[in-house]
Amino acid sequence: MSLSLAQIRALTDLSIVAELAHLKELNLDRMSKVVRFPSLKKMNALRKVRPDSMKGLADVKWLATAPALAELEIYQASLLEPRHFRCLVGHPTLRKVRIGMGSVGKNAAVADILKISGQYGGVTVA
Repeated sequence: MSLSLAQIRALTDLSIVAELAHLKELNLDRMSKVVRFPSLKKMNALRKVRPDSMKGLADVKWLATAPALAELEIYQASLLEPRHFRCLVGHPTLRKVRIGMGSVGKNAAVADILKISGQYGGVTVA
């Protein structure tokens, strides 16, 4: 089961999403007013998260709470800095990350922080 939410201008809080325990993929696109993200610790099936053009996204700590997160694609999050990704270092299931931070320097810094490697994973700079 996947959920895609895009351009919902009135939405500011995604806490209800945390109740979707069987969700496997979450795609969030262009919802600049969403600044509050729930803990994903109950979402044992969630394997992939893709926030894109989320201008209000100021941290990724909520992603670190997803126990089965294997893939992360994150693009155009202008408030994020490479240091925000330190919370994902050592995540037990995170294997594949695609990033597009809007700057070659930021992309390289995030890739250096995460250092995900292996046969089926890695950090890809978009």
